[in-house]
Amino acid sequence: MNGNCFKDFIRKSPHTAIFYKDNIITYDELYKNVNRYSNLLLKRLTHGDHIAIQLSDSPEYFYMFWGAIKAGIIPYLYSTMLDDKDYEDLYKKYPVKLIITDDSISQFDTDAVDDSDHSPFETKETDLCFYMFSSGTTGYIKRIPHQHKDIAFTAINYAKKTINLNSYDVTFSAAKLFFAYGFGNSMTFPLYVGGSTILMSEPSTVKNTLDVIEKYNPTVYFGVPTLYASQIRSLKANKRTLNSLRVCISAGESLPGKLLIDWVELTDVPILDGIGSTEALHIFITNRHESFLPNCSGRLVPGYSAKIMNSITKEDTPDDEVGDLYIKGGSLCEYEGEWMSTGDMYVKKDSNFYYQGRINDMLKIGGVWVSPAEIESKIIEHEDVLEVGVILGYTDDGLEKPKAYVVLNDVSKDSVTTKVSIKRKCINELPANHYPHWIEFVDALPKTATGKLRRHILRVWQAFSPPDSNLDIH
Repeated sequence: MNGNCFKDFIRKSPHTAIFYKDNIITYDELYKNVNRYSNLLLKRLTHGDHIAIQLSDSPEYFYMFWGAIKAGIIPYLYSTMLDDKDYEDLYKKYPVKLIITDDSISQFDTDAVDDSDHSPFETKETDLCFYMFSSGTTGYIKRIPHQHKDIAFTAINYAKKTINLNSYDVTFSAAKLFFAYGFGNSMTFPLYVGGSTILMSEPSTVKNTLDVIEKYNPTVYFGVPTLYASQIRSLKANKRTLNSLRVCISAGESLPGKLLIDWVELTDVPILDGIGSTEALHIFITNRHESFLPNCSGRLVPGYSAKIMNSITKEDTPDDEVGDLYIKGGSLCEYEGEWMSTGDMYVKKDSNFYYQGRINDMLKIGGVWVSPAEIESKIIEHEDVLEVGVILGYTDDGLEKPKAYVVLNDVSKDSVTTKVSIKRKCINELPANHYPHWIEFVDALPKTATGKLRRHILRVWQAFSPPDSNLDIH
């Protein structure tokens, strides 16, 4: 039996597959265009060759990816947001036979004239299908291989069984196709269930994402916490019509509980926060439509198992005790082994998982491990705060204390009074010594292209910043 995943996603149907700008592409047209691209790839290359797809979100991305899969050619899914040096280094490290970019796709499309059909290349479901790249929260970009079976596994267990995606749904994702999160949201999930997707080639902003939702009426919106925070601020100032949405999803980093509460109050639609990874191809722990909790990552997605282990003894921890999160499931890339360390610290209570921070980001204050996420969630509840990142700062005596980098909703609030107000809130509402001893206002936080906080950059800022004065509030 042919294990090529092509057959599970590309079909003939008059139903709409893609909304793009003012164009509508049906499944019949998608099938025909995939054939055109597949035939041209086979004319120029051979089975097993590697190509690089470095495209903005567009129908041509679908044609190229599925054309390669049908032809038995291995695509690398490259970000469009890297600098020239990163591209040069990656292409040198991972040579390919063909690089497709926004500049070259038009000529390839013109040359692809043969739309005759052919059977998908014969593979096993465990054969290599494609490569993605990690988003580089630590500053390093890592290649991640995935097999044919991985794509359907995530579509069945997350899209169908968890968020109940169906053929009547229209999805829209702020995260782009070259990310594992956007790859499922915009392409594999809607295609698997016979639904429709909305593609936007431009970088996602508050305005254009809200414009798209109003114009195309998606039923499922996939965002990230940073964007939700800015969208909430915009919606409070200017009402929008978002009543087509039945559910919203968040991933990339932990969603602060205040953002969930504010979004539901404004839209009457839940945001289902979850955690996933490029290694697992999508989300493996998430909230549910019938049960979504603030500051909680939710429950396991079907098909996955998790355990929380003591960082030192590597033994399983009891409920309510912080430890390292390990995951296993059918979509994990092969080289990770049976159990994969996510690099995250979690607490499990009943069946729900609560994020505490990245393993290397946990703060040890007075001999006790403290979650930066706990402090950040409290700070972001302050009415003047848009975003926050917490790391360790150092007193003149060399003692370690929390320091908060804060982005304000309104720069006119940049004052000692605001810092005192934020700090007092934390002192009154967090355990002793968990409050930020220093608060620094910044224009923006350093983020990856997926919106994840680059905390190691904050540590560089801290290392090269002048000594902070401690606001003496008790």
